[in-house]
Amino acid sequence: LGVLAGGIAHDFNNLLVSIVGNADLALLLATAGSPLQKALLKIKLAGGRASELTQQLLAYSGKTEVRIEAIDLNALVTELTNLLEISVSDYVSLDMMLSVDLPVVRGDLAQITQVLMNLITNAAEAIGEHPGSITIATGTVVLNSEERTQRRPSWDVSEGLYVFIDVFDTGSGMEASTREQIFEPFFTTKSTGRGLGLAAVAGIIRSHQGAIEVDSEPDVGTAFRVLLPAAPGPSSEEAKTETANPDAEVLLEGAILVVDDEEEVLSVLSDMLETFGLEVETAGDGVEAVDIFGGSSDSFTAVILDMAMPRMGGAETLKALRAIRPDIPVVICTAYNEDPSFAAAGPSAFLQKPFKLATLMSKLEEVLSNRMNESK
Repeated sequence: LGVLAGGIAHDFNNLLVSIVGNADLALLLATAGSPLQKALLKIKLAGGRASELTQQLLAYSGKTEVRIEAIDLNALVTELTNLLEISVSDYVSLDMMLSVDLPVVRGDLAQITQVLMNLITNAAEAIGEHPGSITIATGTVVLNSEERTQRRPSWDVSEGLYVFIDVFDTGSGMEASTREQIFEPFFTTKSTGRGLGLAAVAGIIRSHQGAIEVDSEPDVGTAFRVLLPAAPGPSSEEAKTETANPDAEVLLEGAILVVDDEEEVLSVLSDMLETFGLEVETAGDGVEAVDIFGGSSDSFTAVILDMAMPRMGGAETLKALRAIRPDIPVVICTAYNEDPSFAAAGPSAFLQKPFKLATLMSKLEEVLSNRMNESK
């Protein structure tokens, strides 16, 4: 079953590259605020939800790895709220109460995003087509020994400073018996299944050394609180100031060699890159890529390379390309999560399918910037 789940996730992610990528390209042509733009944003949102489902399949198959980074929860909440605003009922208002100078947390961005998406969409569904509101708040709280042992004995967390995210809704609420079961695997109050739901949410929070609790009353509403350990260092506002660099932009030019055995992926990647004025050469597998690259290696600025291909896999292809030109930047592009074996192949960067247009271009800028710095 694990192999089956991993294979399905791999193929599904390849399809999502075309769906999300073409939606991104169409958004470049859509008028701001138009019905077309709203429809395209909904396609992207659905693509994101589908991507989350493949992440659960990859986790089940054992092909996932937590990628820890500093996360600005205020920025994440703002981004998700703006995105979800177009998909919730017109009767539902989405409000934010964000704490100033919120400390960053360290965690897996995709997983924390999944947690917030789940809680916010559940809140919207609890309200349904009735007038109501969802409020997302952030702040900090200090957990001491008394808080842990007396008030929250079930929380397996350490003492210290925590960042919290509260999601309140004025929906239908829950009975006590329902509240006791909502974090159990496959438990749902909905007529259709939604995967692991809140059980997956609780698992993610536990893996981040955090905690989650719920308070709810029938016909009043529900409040979820997620706590994550605050990371030592600057607040999210200070981190923005420190990392801002207006001179960091890298000029993208030249030809990119794109290597993938999926025609849909080659097509959308070519369209994305050509939108930014880049020339594109494509290869359907590693053997073809090495033939093309060997004939004109100096003409290529970078290579975007799939890992799972027939005839010659990504790792072997990367080795052959570097044998021809050791300094060529190579971005590994795969439907699987990042794996230590990928790093062993020595790529310049890693790009997981499906990806946004902005993510693709940012990754290319990153590897080209690194190459420029190394050549100085």
